[in-house]
Amino acid sequence: MIERLLVKKPLYPLCCIAFSAAMLIGGLFISKRPSFAALLVAICVVYVVFGYGRPLIRCMAVVAPVCVVVGFVTLLVHGTPWDAALALQTSGRIFLLGLCAVPTISLPPVNLTRCMTQLGCPRVLTLGTLVAVRFLPTIAGETLRIREAMTTRGVRLTLNPSYAYRAFLVPFVMRLTGISDVLALSLETRGFDIESGGATVFRPVRFAARDAAFCTAMAALVVWMAVWA
Repeated sequence: MIERLLVKKPLYPLCCIAFSAAMLIGGLFISKRPSFAALLVAICVVYVVFGYGRPLIRCMAVVAPVCVVVGFVTLLVHGTPWDAALALQTSGRIFLLGLCAVPTISLPPVNLTRCMTQLGCPRVLTLGTLVAVRFLPTIAGETLRIREAMTTRGVRLTLNPSYAYRAFLVPFVMRLTGISDVLALSLETRGFDIESGGATVFRPVRFAARDAAFCTAMAALVVWMAVWA
């Protein structure tokens, strides 16, 4: 599932994380200004220029309906007279959150761990980050496989909620237990040691000219937001 969001030429991991954090914090500061819409468009343009168009479309296909629902609920909660500006601002913040997540979720987890290893981060932190990043995609993938198996066997939870325990929960727990056992065995057979230092990286992650251009675009957006804020 996560493979659909990956790009062929990912940017430097720290650049992706810095861009997501800077755009989210700065965007929230100017979310009530007319320039907020221009910021959202500018972020989309930056993604397309640097090859993140496909993950952008896939993410927005999920985020856009959520924005519409949130805006509609905001109108209902506010009551009459309708405050369209407030609804647009609320939807815009949700849209900004989805936009800022694009570089991070499109980042291959192995690139992030390699970068952290090159920077001398503790191996406990490196392994923990890798497991945390892969946790949700793994859970989503296993859930999809179990639901497909249930559909093949003609089991539908909407018609028979009582089957949720033995048809879904039990296989789900068994799959997670198997994954944890395989992960522990993999670390043991590879001689993984938390205390040892000097770990080597098979394919080091380099900061290239493309990453410098991306940082320049990020800095320009940050300065622009600071002026309007």
